[in-house]
Amino acid sequence: MEEASQDAYAEEHVARALSLAATVLEASPRGLTKAEIWERIEFYPARVSTLEEREAREKVFDRDKKYLSQNGIRLVPGEGSSEHEYRYAIDPEDYGLPELELTAAELMLLRQLQRLWRGRRGRATMLQAIGALTGYQQDLADAGDAVPPLSAPPLELGDDRDFEHLETLAGLGRRPAISFDYIARGRFEAESRRVVLLGVGVRGHWYLTGYDLDRHAVRTFRLDRIHGGIRAVRRSALNSMEEMETVRAIRASESYADFDLSAALDDAAAASGDQQNRLRAALQAHRQPPDHPGRLRPIREGRSSDPAPQKVERLLSMTAHLHASGGVRVSELLVSYGVGPAQLQRDLLSLQQTGSYDADRFGSLAEVRPEIPLTFADFEKQFVQGDPLVSLELPDGALRGTLTRPIRLSVPMGLSLLIGVHSLEASPVVDGLRNKLQEVLPEQMRHVADQVSLSGVELPGTEHAQVLAGAADQGRAVELDYEDAQGRTSRRTVEPTAVFRSGAHSYLRAWSRPDEEPRTFRISRIRCVEVLQEQIGEQAHRLAELPIEPPRVPDHRRPVRAVLHFAAPAAAEADDYEPELHRRHEGGGRTAQAQFRSEESLIRLCAEAGGDIILMEPEALRIRVIDRVESQLSPSGPQAE
Repeated sequence: MEEASQDAYAEEHVARALSLAATVLEASPRGLTKAEIWERIEFYPARVSTLEEREAREKVFDRDKKYLSQNGIRLVPGEGSSEHEYRYAIDPEDYGLPELELTAAELMLLRQLQRLWRGRRGRATMLQAIGALTGYQQDLADAGDAVPPLSAPPLELGDDRDFEHLETLAGLGRRPAISFDYIARGRFEAESRRVVLLGVGVRGHWYLTGYDLDRHAVRTFRLDRIHGGIRAVRRSALNSMEEMETVRAIRASESYADFDLSAALDDAAAASGDQQNRLRAALQAHRQPPDHPGRLRPIREGRSSDPAPQKVERLLSMTAHLHASGGVRVSELLVSYGVGPAQLQRDLLSLQQTGSYDADRFGSLAEVRPEIPLTFADFEKQFVQGDPLVSLELPDGALRGTLTRPIRLSVPMGLSLLIGVHSLEASPVVDGLRNKLQEVLPEQMRHVADQVSLSGVELPGTEHAQVLAGAADQGRAVELDYEDAQGRTSRRTVEPTAVFRSGAHSYLRAWSRPDEEPRTFRISRIRCVEVLQEQIGEQAHRLAELPIEPPRVPDHRRPVRAVLHFAAPAAAEADDYEPELHRRHEGGGRTAQAQFRSEESLIRLCAEAGGDIILMEPEALRIRVIDRVESQLSPSGPQAE
């Protein structure tokens, strides 16, 4: 049988940057000249004959240095440098994280933060950060009674778009002037805005508050309504001396020094949640829906942005992880690093080509076990389906002694940790962990704590939520009056295990006695709660030990098929309904076909979405949405909740 031809390859630029670090480390503290680097590392051409080839090699070398520098590996003058000969070296003491002495309770806190983010990027950086701080050893079996009871953090706090915006803001310094394109509620077109940042925070959604340079007032914006990226405003782009002085005064805290960020965010969240405003926006959107985009296509996982510095960061982290653990399952690597199978295959092939090179261009290379297949079909069968333990054997020397140490905390890792720790209820353990993290957080992160408000990540302050959380802590059953998505009310006895937030809503996870299965209840639909004297049973205890998963409706309970348009701010929510077909739009919106539990649940969803979710087909149901909203807006009609 003819063997399949190779279709998977290492990413040379990643292997080259890592090999540059390993080779220079091996030669430090004396270091290597450029000529010696060209001669040793096989990824650089040792012989070039034209000016263009020399310039191209220099550019590649400069990029590799930049990738390493962005990940905490700085090439510095070696001890052999002189006036006539510059040598590159890496100080081993300058690389990697300092060791932190974390208590068992602090380790438990870190583990609780692993599911804080909804998006793959945010979740991956959190897992990598926790691994770096703990040396990838998270065995808490000996913690015992030393670990106090801790409330679980909210689930799915923000998606990858939110995280990317926060990452950008964290790297711009304190109170920067920024610009972005913003899509207001009920609109489909983005409008350019210029503001001086005063802070960010979460109130169910992530918000940005700043002084609007064009409207001469403080304004607050939802991050998920920003179309495209956030950009720094250069001084030359300011329109007048007055604008320059405004920016300077705000950045120097001469203006808005005592600005109440929490109050501004509370006001914006209240206005965003105003039911009358939402109904009017929903009515306008359904009366003038966007055009149908035509044929919808099956869902295919898109390839997310994965720039070179991020790949180098991931491979450095993976090197330390694989070496410290002695072996990691493929399934765990896919989750921990937020990549798909094809990218993981390329990553492992790149690791196999990483090594330190001697003067004869002989490389002491890393060895990945088991051997990585060179076709994706074989990798999917043997590694993804087989899920073997993957281990890494490194040669002796600097490659093993240094590159196996957890890397520094990058800005994304620091951001994940900072937000995660602030999401936990204040306690001596939380305060102690936060103080220790300040010692290792990147310099860019030191100002972030002063301009992030996280009170909105706490469980909602409603009486029902607090009662349910207390019952879960005490292991007591409760009786609920619950109104489902169809508007039907039922009374049932459930055994609560957790109260958590997913996106903009809060939920109760419980074992339902009438259904004899786990159920998730949206807290805003709970009409009455009574705590019983009965203790929860064995099924609930087992459920409490399982990871909390986002709420999903089983397929067999969704007989109604519909086509919806999700405006850009709600585009990520389309995945919550597990669409069958879809199409993404240039403006960030998305049209999707999905199945729903009933016509009533679909009408309620669109009526409550404030124009961000528009029912396009069936047409008859769209007319019913309009009728429902008009009825709720009418003074003589039903009162909106």
